[in-house]
Formats: sequence, C-alpha cells, structure tokens
Amino acid sequence: MHISIKSILLSLLCAVCMAGNSIAADTDFELNVNTSDVEALFHVRPKPQELPLGFGGSFLYSEDNENYWIASLNIDVVDEVLVPALDLGIGLQGVFGQVDYPARGFDIAALPFMFIAGYDMRKSKLNWPVSFLTHLEYAPSILSFSETDQYFRFTINGYFHINYFAAVYLGYRNLDIDFKDGPVREKLSDGAGYIGIRFSF
Repeated sequence: MHISIKSILLSLLCAVCMAGNSIAADTDFELNVNTSDVEALFHVRPKPQELPLGFGGSFLYSEDNENYWIASLNIDVVDEVLVPALDLGIGLQGVFGQVDYPARGFDIAALPFMFIAGYDMRKSKLNWPVSFLTHLEYAPSILSFSETDQYFRFTINGYFHINYFAAVYLGYRNLDIDFKDGPVREKLSDGAGYIGIRFSF
C-alpha cells in the first residue's frame, strides 16, 4: 500500500510542477506560524480563465505536546456559485507524515476528500479588502493507510489584502488523526490559531 500512495503523491507533484510552468497560472504561496507550529502552503491554477482546476501542497511541522510533521498534495475544482464573491469546491488530497509519541511513532497516510468554501468581499458590493477561506478534509478508514485509521482536518482563515499581491491573515486549524496498529490505538488531536502571510502572482 505504501508504493501506491507514493505513486499517487509523485503524480500529483509532477502535475503541480507542470502547472507552475504555465504563463497564465495564478499562484499563491503562504506561510503561517504560532508558538509551536510552522506551515508552508502553495496553490496553482494553471488556466484560471478557462478551467476552475487547481493544484496545491503543504508542509506542517509541530513541536507541541507531540512532535509531528505532515506533508500533502492535492487537486481541486473551485468555482463561483450563485454570486461572484462566493466560491465552493471539492478536491482530493494525498497526505503523509509522522507523529512521535514518547513510547513510539506512527506513520500518517491518507487520501482525504476536500470540501472548500471561500468568500471574497472585494467582489461584493461592500468592496472591502477582506476574504475568508475554509477547508474541511476527511478520510475514513477505507481511505486511511499504514497505521492511520482516520484523518480529519479543518481550517478557517480570514485575510486582509494589502494589495493584489500580498495579504496577511489570521486562522485556526483543528487536526484529529486516529491511529491503529493491532491492539495499539492512539489519537492526535491538535487545535491552534496562527498568523500568516500570503503572496500571489
């Protein structure tokens, strides 16, 4: 099962690299931090005027109660719904990583479904330089591999746009991962706020 997951992640990485070479691409880079976590993210839309298709990835490292790291790659479809300011979308993500408990470590591996919602007030009648973005990612047992039994992550960000190319934001992230290895069970639960910056090209 490890081989198939690595193959999927490698394919997604190649797709992201190819998309990033597109002249017409919209690209976002983000970095957020708090007292114990640091996370870097990127997202690319190769042909934003033609297709609502996007590719992205992230890397999260935490030194809180348990040290862990999680990397991900994803593909998504996000488009305007009902009004220009509202975006809704779905996607599929490949997640892998590791968490270290005092007694032992567990591997993280899952293929979560993604549900995405965003509201950009710059496109509303108010025309404020503020937007919101939320992600919900969930993988049941059938889409969780190695020692991972279930994966759930929820994030919500509020952005203040300095200009088209830069924004600062506040966010909250909740992470719940169940592990199972024979009779041994563990659970990683981590909720944290953070501050970040985003650059767009």
